[in-house]
Amino acid sequence: MVLGIGKKTSTALLGIDFGSSTIKGLLLSRSSKGLKVESVAEVETPVGALVDNQVVSPEEITESLRELRRKLPSRNRQVATAVAGSHVITKVIYMDSSLSELELETQVELEAENSIPFPIDEISLDFEVLGINESEPNRNNVLLSAARTEAVSIRAEVLANADFEPKIVDVESHALGRAWNFVLNQQDEELDENKIIGLVDIGETTLNFAILDKGEVVYNRAQNFGGAQYTQQIASFYSLSIEEAKEMKVSGRLPENYEIDVFAQFVSGVIQNVRRQVSLFLSSSGYKSLDAIAVSGGSALSDELVFQMQTDLEMPVIKAQPFNECLFDRSIDREQLRQEGGKYMVALGLALRSFDNV
Repeated sequence: MVLGIGKKTSTALLGIDFGSSTIKGLLLSRSSKGLKVESVAEVETPVGALVDNQVVSPEEITESLRELRRKLPSRNRQVATAVAGSHVITKVIYMDSSLSELELETQVELEAENSIPFPIDEISLDFEVLGINESEPNRNNVLLSAARTEAVSIRAEVLANADFEPKIVDVESHALGRAWNFVLNQQDEELDENKIIGLVDIGETTLNFAILDKGEVVYNRAQNFGGAQYTQQIASFYSLSIEEAKEMKVSGRLPENYEIDVFAQFVSGVIQNVRRQVSLFLSSSGYKSLDAIAVSGGSALSDELVFQMQTDLEMPVIKAQPFNECLFDRSIDREQLRQEGGKYMVALGLALRSFDNV
């Protein structure tokens, strides 16, 4: 199983996102009326079964995937999934534009041997030609991505054990970028995929920060920060167990003043981390500024969070609402999915691998 970053497929693929809180599955179809959500489901990720985005308890993850399969009414079992950015090394390299495809593959492998700090036989490698280098028109910018084969194969293994058929293993940040390109193309606003946009995906344990430049993900970093910190803050402030705090957060049964008491602290932490990531990117890349921030993830569904980020960061902040223009199978609660769409962005980006053009 190799990485499949830029390759296309004509097969309808289930996008399956291995999240630290839940494992999410999404299947799309396309017609003249647009994209349709055929099936969607999520199951809880067993506590401790996924550590640092790596599967450490294959048996438990397999059982969760079997539960997910039962919740997805479609008989389609072919899957696109992804490895997390923390297990992937990406680098933009520059190659002669006159190289044939075979010559390019050979040169990329040589570059990987020189720049990837792992033995070449221990990594899964892929690349994508981004376009002509503006400074040197006779060379192409090529995105090199490499992941430890172990991280790729364990995902393929647990999927196969759960009676899925893994077809593509992508990179989470690239799936996220693909989903945002789709979302931005649906908007009527002037902000489009040609802008330089900071992608902020806030999960249970990780804040992923990526840069989308003219529709391509060119930078990605992960930070240990997410919804788990918010849960801990709730538990500490109200003298609750972690389980009680999580149940209150998920069910919306928080005390009346929780926004002032604890949520403001979480928002402040998000903004602090995003500001740090933006600063690190700008100082190391030569870019001068970003045009906007785009926010997604299960811990970024609050309108108040988006408003406060926009105020403090002094730039446009877009909240992920990927399913506003989609059709839905009648079995799906469309209003709930539209409200919670931000947590399915990686799964959406993976499911979009089913189509050549979206």
